[in-house]
Amino acid sequence: SLSRTAPVNITTWRRVPLGTSGGISALGTLGGLIGAALVGFTAWSATGDGRLGVVATATGFGGMMFDSLLGATVQAKFFCDACEAPTERRRHHCGKNTRQIGGVRWIGNDWVNAAATAAALLAGWLLWRSR
Repeated sequence: SLSRTAPVNITTWRRVPLGTSGGISALGTLGGLIGAALVGFTAWSATGDGRLGVVATATGFGGMMFDSLLGATVQAKFFCDACEAPTERRRHHCGKNTRQIGGVRWIGNDWVNAAATAAALLAGWLLWRSR
């Protein structure tokens, strides 16, 4: 939301409205990388294990990007004809029902977040065990 340029869809690289699932910006991606690096730095600082810091950084950043990929591809997308606005909800904030325009109907943002978190956890565990 702080970026001065509109985000792009992670799969098509076309501009999308702010808040669109799967939309990424250079500033947001950099912010995510810095956040993941801070977690990795904290892990390294707490344990003295640089490899743990690298694994934490890589899986945190990878999980964020996977979240965006799932948001762009499988997350349900709806459109409010009354407001002429895209939304992630079956019922828009105006109170009108929406129509589905993409994704899988039952896969919402919470599902995407859980799946991306689980994937990052599994990737981190696999990377850690590959010592």
